[in-house]
Amino acid sequence: MKNKDVSLKAAAVFIGTIVGAGLASGQEILQFFTLYGFYGLFGIVICGILYIITGLITVKLSYKYKTYSYNELIYLSCGRYFGWVVDVLTTVFFFGGACIILSGSGSIFLESFKAPYIIGAIVMAVATAAVVFNSTDGLIFINSIIVPLMITLIVTICILVFVERPGSYHSMIIDIVNSPAFKKNWLWSSLLYSSFNMLSTTGVISPMTRDIKDSKGMANGIIIGSVCLFILTLLMNIVLILNEPNIFRFSIPMLFVAKTIGPVATFLLSIIIWLEMFSTAVSDVYSLSKKIHHSFKINYRFSIVLILSAALPFIKIGFENLIKVLYPSYGFISFIYIICLIRLYLKK
Repeated sequence: MKNKDVSLKAAAVFIGTIVGAGLASGQEILQFFTLYGFYGLFGIVICGILYIITGLITVKLSYKYKTYSYNELIYLSCGRYFGWVVDVLTTVFFFGGACIILSGSGSIFLESFKAPYIIGAIVMAVATAAVVFNSTDGLIFINSIIVPLMITLIVTICILVFVERPGSYHSMIIDIVNSPAFKKNWLWSSLLYSSFNMLSTTGVISPMTRDIKDSKGMANGIIIGSVCLFILTLLMNIVLILNEPNIFRFSIPMLFVAKTIGPVATFLLSIIIWLEMFSTAVSDVYSLSKKIHHSFKINYRFSIVLILSAALPFIKIGFENLIKVLYPSYGFISFIYIICLIRLYLKK
């Protein structure tokens, strides 16, 4: 695989792992950046810088220590006891993430297609297994398709919003600068969000370095992915600011924005959100199955079936309830992990 190919594919996996349905829907951007007004833009800059720094550190340490799964890097960074806490919470989060995605897919099938809830969950589980069975190749393949489609559609929607918005560009800039802050502590929000995402990407970066020997290509991929995420997040945040306060009434803010353009944009964005849920499920199950296979010597493909079979009963808890329980505790632990990761890098 050529260096350029490795870079682009690594970038696609990096972006696909972070984006997920939360970012594609606009809800994560709204909560972590838009609600902080103009200061949220500074938060996005800091987030992009941290993506590059912590991403490159993760790649370098993964190659140096030849890590097979995320838990090895966690123990190296955090030590035996705190490492165990981070490992357990990360494992629970990845498993919970799979449950959330299956539940979310069930909700989409029920609300959009009037199909039984369980059918949506099973379709997602089968599709995820089919991709993850192919290990790293499957992970790269699916993200190489979904990520370019997602970026193209969301950037197009953002540009159309800018072009069709009444008034001059000067007035648009004034609206952005004067956007009200509904929350304080924008810096902490940015640090928490970037840490949260970087611990999640550790689950795919660590095992990928065992299958991809080109460390320079991987590092370049992290940089490309981080820059793309920065631009994408910045554009979406500006669009959300320009659509205040209407967006606050919707659980999927970007769908409201798409509706202002037309039904085709709305339909396409709905498909993209489902595909991003799919890519997140692939990343979560890939990360977990690599750990189970390495730690317990269980057949890789059997571990995939085991994870998805165990996740299906939990979908009855509901999409929103799962998010409320899992996300808050994971965010703080992620921040401490990133500090430990940087400390390990500087120490060695």
